[in-house]
Order: sequence, then structure tokens, then C-alpha cells
Amino acid sequence: MDAHAPPWKDEFVGLREYRRKRDFKKTPEPAGHVADEPRAPSRAFVIQKHAASRLHYDFRLELEGVLKSWAIPKGPSLDPADKRLAMHVEDHPIEYGGFEGIIPKGQYGGGTVLLWDRGTWQPVGDPHKAYRAGSLKFTLNGEKLHGGWALVKIGARRQSRGDERRWLLIKERDEQAAPSRSRPIVETQPKSVASGRTIEEIAAAEDRVWHSNRDGDRAAPSIEVSGARKAALPKSVRPELATPADRPASGDGWLHELKHDGERVLARLDHGRAVLLSAKTRDWTERFPTVAAAVARLPAKQAILDGEMTVLLPDGTTSVQALEEFGAGTGRGRLTYMIFDLLYLDGRDLTAARLEDRKMALARLLDSATDKSAVLRYGDHVVGAGAEFFAHACRLGLTGIISKRRDAPYRAGRSSDWRHVKCRASTSAAPAGRQRPAKVGAEVDERAAKRETEPAVAGVRLTHAARILYPPHGTTKLDLARFYEAIAEWILPHLKDRPTTLVRCPEGAHKTCFYQKHVGYWAPESLRRVKIQEKRKVGVYLVVDSLASLIGLVQIGILEIHTWNSVVERLEQPDRVVFDLDPGPGVQWTEVIECARLVREALRGLGLESFVKTTGGKGLHVVMPLTPGPSWEETARFSRAVAESTARANPRRYVTRMAKAERHGKIFIDYLRNIRGATSVAAYSTRAKPEATVSVPLAWDELSPRITSDHFTIANLRARLAGLAADPWEAYWKTRQALPKSVRGLTAS
Repeated sequence: MDAHAPPWKDEFVGLREYRRKRDFKKTPEPAGHVADEPRAPSRAFVIQKHAASRLHYDFRLELEGVLKSWAIPKGPSLDPADKRLAMHVEDHPIEYGGFEGIIPKGQYGGGTVLLWDRGTWQPVGDPHKAYRAGSLKFTLNGEKLHGGWALVKIGARRQSRGDERRWLLIKERDEQAAPSRSRPIVETQPKSVASGRTIEEIAAAEDRVWHSNRDGDRAAPSIEVSGARKAALPKSVRPELATPADRPASGDGWLHELKHDGERVLARLDHGRAVLLSAKTRDWTERFPTVAAAVARLPAKQAILDGEMTVLLPDGTTSVQALEEFGAGTGRGRLTYMIFDLLYLDGRDLTAARLEDRKMALARLLDSATDKSAVLRYGDHVVGAGAEFFAHACRLGLTGIISKRRDAPYRAGRSSDWRHVKCRASTSAAPAGRQRPAKVGAEVDERAAKRETEPAVAGVRLTHAARILYPPHGTTKLDLARFYEAIAEWILPHLKDRPTTLVRCPEGAHKTCFYQKHVGYWAPESLRRVKIQEKRKVGVYLVVDSLASLIGLVQIGILEIHTWNSVVERLEQPDRVVFDLDPGPGVQWTEVIECARLVREALRGLGLESFVKTTGGKGLHVVMPLTPGPSWEETARFSRAVAESTARANPRRYVTRMAKAERHGKIFIDYLRNIRGATSVAAYSTRAKPEATVSVPLAWDELSPRITSDHFTIANLRARLAGLAADPWEAYWKTRQALPKSVRGLTAS
């Protein structure tokens, strides 16, 4: 035993304790193996929300070839003042980090597992020494968590043998920190980063019960490639390079790809760990951590991919300069790994196989991924018609094309099997998307024609206008833009002058979505920028003031618009109070209606009028207009008093605490929408839900079992608005009312 190691080190070394606790003939978990240490300074991390005998969050860091693991009962907090207890548990295999689903009851850890966050972490100093010393500091680069963090072992000398596993997870004081008055991130962002589902939805679906014979769900689908041969995974591969040519190759023996401007990168996947290598075998994993993480999640144990690292600009083009600016943090566009070849897959060397067969296997691998990432794209091609394809590329001002022999093996170094034909006056590469090889010949020509006639709505040109954002109904980006154009007079008054928080789903509601509060490279110039002083920095927010601004949001994949309770001109004086009625499991819709009416009556008892709208999700919003004047603290205190008074009247049906454990069969009356910086979904905004639901204002007498929260959608809302004799919220705009000076019986506890 290491004399400098803490007491648990010898007990939990490697996977000894993990395997001791499990019978792998019965348990659904992988036995796993201790992997090699990564060469790059960044390593994988994952947080899994685990509803076992008690709900907790498993925080796992890749270190020493395994996932070092801590169980955190309350989950991570962005508030540096919150020192969250983290119980050090046994190491887990790297393969464990990609799982989401159900471990059957009766087996160790039985329950539902949700992949709450994932990404890479970078230690401060030597992580091995820090871990052994019981004080590990690091930076997280995840989909939800960012910035500096620390894991600190509680007083090693003071702990008894039974307490030696007690650590604390603490957020460092930096720009990513948030005060405790904000809603905890585990409450505001409860959904899976892999599937977009809640833990209740995963438990109900039961579509991913994890069984041990699936090897952690990493096995690739059955992909047979003629000419493949068994071989060990190589450490690296020398890339094949194209020979310059004056004209495209002719005949059906050649296929042709668009040339993308960027950097050549080969990706090496080995049991859940991905390494990105340049053409000269430099390790670029740290430069592109999101791409490495996406490759690591592919449904394969081992693979080598070949492609180009690019940045797709808003107009669909690429350039080396855009990639350099992206790396410097000053550019715009979307980082994309354009993959055009598959050289190795699960124990088989594919380099001797025909190019066309390798590309077909690559397409199947990418298409079979259950967690499809926007940063990974299939490198498209056409067969034959090289001259026509080249002419299209040059007419659009692109770099050129690469012609490749369809039946050629992969040969390291420069080869005449690959020919690079440049357009004389080109400056940027072509747009790209992932398409199935069987159709691409006609489709690439069709896409080229579409770029010349992309539709515009309200003067905003829509790229990828046919992209499906809501698959159940085939709703496209163009459909959404035209929907907002048709209801502009209804939605814009609710957006005007208000800072926003946005939910962005670049690939559609069925793919990865994320909240965006501050302005980034992705924001159209048509949107107004507003600087707002936050606790530790000045944030830049977006304001939607026009139809063009609204359509600009559609263009970049915004599916939800959430607004502040104040306008820019009077930022510190809210002009409304919002009560969000959120039903827990087992609550009937009629009970939600009754709760809304009770809140309305409580406000009426104070001489205040309120209005109601569906959220487009599960609940209702009761909105009380307010003459600007009271501070954020005053409106928050008032809303809390009203909410707690309503809950006290019937504690078996209503709660004002966010704890999930208290909410089964009850309605959560959320008053925290009224603190500074909090937002609620705007009236007439769409939601990132499969059915394309919309948050819609109602008249109070419309509340009924017939109109549920998700009743109105993009498909039926226009018919409702056309049939209205008057705006159900017409009086909202005219109501002038102040907070009562004293609220008897409603004092917040």
C-alpha cells in the first residue's frame, strides 16, 4: 500500500471493489477494464442522476484508467457557499459513463439512471497527487457545468474509519458561479443530455434496461465490410493525401466529395475514450473537446475515423480563418467534424476494403448512434458526373472537389486514387450535411440549386429551410418561420423590450437542446443587445423587437423564448408577477385548474386582477400585471407570501418547495419566477416538445378539461386566433395596479 495514500486508496484501487460487489452473471453492468491513462490533459467526466433506493447524483471523473466516483445526495450547486456532501464510492469502469436507462430491481444499484451531464475535465496541477492529498481542483467543460470546482476530503485526521469517504464538492468563485437565490441547476435543467428526457420519462419508457451482454451499449451494429481483416487497433494511421489535378476524373468508377476548408483530423476511439490526431499525429484532443466527446459516444468499442475539422458558418460555408477564429474564441459558426472515411471498426482493419464499402459502413455507424451529435457529420458524395458536380461547386464560389476511386483501398501518403481539383476563384468550402449514400447523387445537385433560391421570411434568409424541427408532424424551419409571421401581432407585444433566455435546438426538438442566456457568435445582427449588470460581471442579453428579429431566432434554431418580468428601460422595476403551477406525477388536470382559480381568488381578495395562460408543457401560468415601482425583492416577497398562503390552505395538494420528493400527487406553486434574472416562457412562444406545443393566453372562463396545457400547437393555434372575437388578454394591457402596502395573513414564512 502507498504510504502517502489515504485509507480508502488500497481498498478501492482499480475495479477490485466494483467487481466484488457484483455478480456479473446477474447484474446488467459491465465488468469493464482499467484503461490506459489519456495523453491529453483533459479527461472525461460524467454525472448520472440515479433514482435507486434514494435519489442522488453520481459524479465521476476519469483518472487512473477508471471513473473515480462520488455519490452526491443533493447534486452539484453553482453557489460557492453550498458545500455539497460527496460520498466517495468504488471506482467504475470507463464504459459505465455512457449509460442511461434502467438497472432492474433486485440488482446492485437497481433503479433509473439519467445522464445528467458529461464532457471533459482538466486538473489544476498533478491530479494524482491532489487526489491522494484529498484536495482535487479542476475545471469542467460540460454541457451544463463549467468553470472551476474542487473536491475536498473532510478533515482526514479527524475522521473515523467509517467516515473516511466523506468529501465536499464546491464550486469555485468565477463567472460560472450563481448565488443560492437562483433556482438550483438540478431543478432548472433536469433533463438528460443524451435523450432530452426526464428521469420519470425514462422510467416509464423502459426502453433501455441495461443488460450485461450488451457490453455497456458500446457494441457497433452488425456492419460487415468485404475485404476487412482482423487486427489490433493501431496507435495511429498515416492519412491518405490527394494529388492535385486540373480536371475532375470522369466515369462511374469515381465518386466526388466537396472540399471543406479546415484541418485534417483522424479520430481514434478505444472503449469510450477518443483521441483526435492531426495529419502529423499531433494530439488535438484538447483543441476540440466537444468533438472528442461526441466520437467517444459512438456505438462502437474501437474505431478510427478520417475527416476534416471545420467551422460551418451561418451561410453554410467553411473557411480556415473561421476555424482559427473559433479556436481563439472570437469567431462565429458551428464546429463540425466532417467524416468521410472509416479505417477501423471493432477488431477489423478496413483499409484494404473498397472506398465505397468503407463509406457505407461509416454511414451506418453514424446513423445507428442513438445520441446523434450535431458536431459529427457524414461526408457526402456523388458517383460519376464529376464535371457537372465540379461546375456546381465553382459556380457557388466553393473551394473545389475531391475525386476518389470507388474501388480503391486506403493507402497512406499521397495517392493518385484521390485527386483534388480546385476552383480558380474560390475562397471557401461548401456546406455539408449527413445524407445516406444511396441517394446522394441527385440530392447534392438538388441542394446546390436550393442554396441559390433559399426562402426568406420577413427579409431573413433561411438556410436549411427544409430541416425538420418537429418530426411527429414534419414541421420544418420554414413552417416555424411562417407560423411566427402569421401570429406576429399576437406575440411581439409580449417580447418587446424584454431581455430573454432562449432554448436552442439546432437540429430540432428531438435532438440536443440547451439554454442560452448571453449573446454568442450565433446571434443574428437583427437582435438588439442589452448589457445587464449581474452579480460578478456584465452580461449581454438579446431583445426581440421586430418580426425580423423573431425570424432571426428561427434561423438559428431557437424553439423557446423566455422573458424577464421587466423591460429594459425600467429593468429594476418588474411590471408583472408570475405564478408557475407545475403539477407533479399523479395530479389531474382539473386539479391544476382549481389551483389557478384559488391563486386568482387570493389576488382578487387583495384587489388585484390576474390572467391565465397555458405553458405548452404540463401546467398553467397565472400572470398579474403590475405598475412598475416595486423592487425585485418586494415582488419576490409578495409572490412567495401568496404562494405559501395558498399552499397552507391545503398542504396535501400544494407545495412551494422544489424538492421532487415532496411533489408526487401535488402541485408546485413556483414563485421563484419573480426573482431578478428569472424568466418564464413567453405568451405564444413555441416549446421544444415533440408535438410543437405553444404557450397560449386564455380567458378565465375557457379553463376546462377540454383545453389542457399542451392543447395548442403550431398546427391549430392560427385557427383559434382567427376565430377569436377579441384578445382574451385585452384587459391585461390596460390594467394598472400596485402591490398592496400590507398583506395581512400572507406573510412569507
